[in-house]
Amino acid sequence: MAEKGPSYVATYTLCGFAVALKVWILETYPNAINWWVKEESVIPRALAWEDGPKFENNDYDLFFCSNYHVRLLPTDVERNQLWWSSSLDYFGRFMPSGSFNDVPPSLDMNTPKVTVEKVDEGDDSDFRSGPWVNATEFINGNGGMMVGVFADIKKFLNKGKFEKVVGIIKSCTLNVLGDLTVTIKDVSGLISGPIHHKVLADEILAKALTVGAVLVLKNISVFSLKQSGRHYLNITIRNVVKVFYNDEVVSVTEKA
Repeated sequence: MAEKGPSYVATYTLCGFAVALKVWILETYPNAINWWVKEESVIPRALAWEDGPKFENNDYDLFFCSNYHVRLLPTDVERNQLWWSSSLDYFGRFMPSGSFNDVPPSLDMNTPKVTVEKVDEGDDSDFRSGPWVNATEFINGNGGMMVGVFADIKKFLNKGKFEKVVGIIKSCTLNVLGDLTVTIKDVSGLISGPIHHKVLADEILAKALTVGAVLVLKNISVFSLKQSGRHYLNITIRNVVKVFYNDEVVSVTEKA
């Protein structure tokens, strides 16, 4: 055996394992969705991820700051794959108790889907709510019409932006960056995206941005991913015209 000198540094090479480790990190750290995007319908999961906003060196603390990890469980589709059923005996050797067969069907704890879905205004109580009625009166009073843009993004997109959006907040969650990730529904469909944390710095706006509130937005940038064809709104304070919530309204600018 050759002698190791004082300058010797032990090294090793990971072939294949490094890729699997990265996919495991993306799957188990919820903060990953701030820099990478997952196409939920793609299996195996290693092929489902693609790059989003650039991950910088100073993002490491933000990425790994959460102590919460997602428990990895197979989806119904994955459970029906031959590679999964063929691996159960092997997995069972390393489990303290139980079996992967005990995983309940339809249980998927991974990142929520962010897709555009069509809706029917005629049979939807959201469009009969007080905030929606008030927003409609505001739009009509300014000579406009309630037009849905989410179901046909290419038609309404102009140089990467929507000229106007009127939508109701269906869900909202703070992310690690302090932005509010929302799902918004207009008369044609659903779309998601972050509301910049500087919008939340306004205490009145922060109070108003809740589920059921209606946003009137203008000149909103749309982030589109070429590989998956998915789209996201990017909402800043300059985009916010009004927020209708309960029986109140927060005005940022007067015209949509």
